[in-house]
Amino acid sequence: MKIQIIVMALVVFLTSCASGPKEINYGDTGDGYVLFNDLVSNPDDYNLKKICVKGIYLSGFESSTLGESTYERDGYLYLQEPTIWIGSRDLVTEKCTEPEVRNSYSFCQADVCGVFEYGERYGHLGGYAYQIRH
Repeated sequence: MKIQIIVMALVVFLTSCASGPKEINYGDTGDGYVLFNDLVSNPDDYNLKKICVKGIYLSGFESSTLGESTYERDGYLYLQEPTIWIGSRDLVTEKCTEPEVRNSYSFCQADVCGVFEYGERYGHLGGYAYQIRH
């Protein structure tokens, strides 16, 4: 019986890893979370407040960013704008077992909790209108 359960779990895991979509969307939220779209549509409501949000986390060279979804163009995967700068990697709890890695950038469904900021320019070269920090 134990072996059957382990085999079934392994089959489910391998099946889910093998067929990764070209586009990722992560709009589903749990209790106590702010919807990504609500956060960026009404940033004044959340400014300087501790929040949790679900999204697609992009990490790589000079990039630590959260978006709601991705799109593919010319063989490259991008985060759909608007995006949020993530001030520290330890604010991110990844939900996937195998992130999609493209050209040394990693995309992963994630939960991020921290203090939301809006009203200045944040991140690499001030390229972001929002950030989540400690």
